Amino acid sequence: MRQWWFVLFGLLISFVSPSSPDGVRATTLGGAQTPNISIDDISIKQDMDVSGYPAKIIEQILSGTGVPAGLAESESCSSEPTASLKVRQGVTIREALDNFVAQNRDYRWLLDGGVVDVIPRRAPALLDARVHSFQADIKEAEMGFPLFELMGLPEVQKRAAELKLKSGIWQGGLGAYEEHPEPKKPPASFHISAKDLPLREVLNSIVRAYPGAIWIYSETQQCDGEGTYILGLRPN
Repeated sequence: MRQWWFVLFGLLISFVSPSSPDGVRATTLGGAQTPNISIDDISIKQDMDVSGYPAKIIEQILSGTGVPAGLAESESCSSEPTASLKVRQGVTIREALDNFVAQNRDYRWLLDGGVVDVIPRRAPALLDARVHSFQADIKEAEMGFPLFELMGLPEVQKRAAELKLKSGIWQGGLGAYEEHPEPKKPPASFHISAKDLPLREVLNSIVRAYPGAIWIYSETQQCDGEGTYILGLRPN
């Protein structure tokens, strides 16, 4: 299991999207609004001919674009998830994603209220766990807590137990190692209210509140039938 995605420190927070899908409300309590970003207007800056972990390839496509996203991978006890992508400089984000799923038939992508989700066609079942109700008022110093609170909900814990899944080493908030960190813009506070939605869509509401954030879900199934998941947030 790779853990270098999740060597994290610091808490970053910025702007909030003014729009939300049905069932989710994200309200800005301070700060500016997230600009609308179209995946049809952003082009890949260089040729890509890469192979490796699917999520890392998608991160490379989205790097520096500010497009919020959700990425999921499943790893069996006998094999690691692998993918490849070959596209030319100048294709749009949408075209690159179309090429990715065409070249890697086990994956699909969808757009959910401005959030790009790339998940296996046989998606990890925990992401479909139904969240009955989730409320979060998030401020700068609290940005690390939404995932803890969300994954600690009884309905999520119950579904994880049914799937014989245990939490991995880390769950947490936005942050990433930066050798030369850039100054961050002042934070905004916001409120998230979700009712009767799949876990994946609630995660999307969280990254929608931070421009360019990505949630990453990695699941490993052991040969004895039990499994482990790691869920984290990182900036794009």
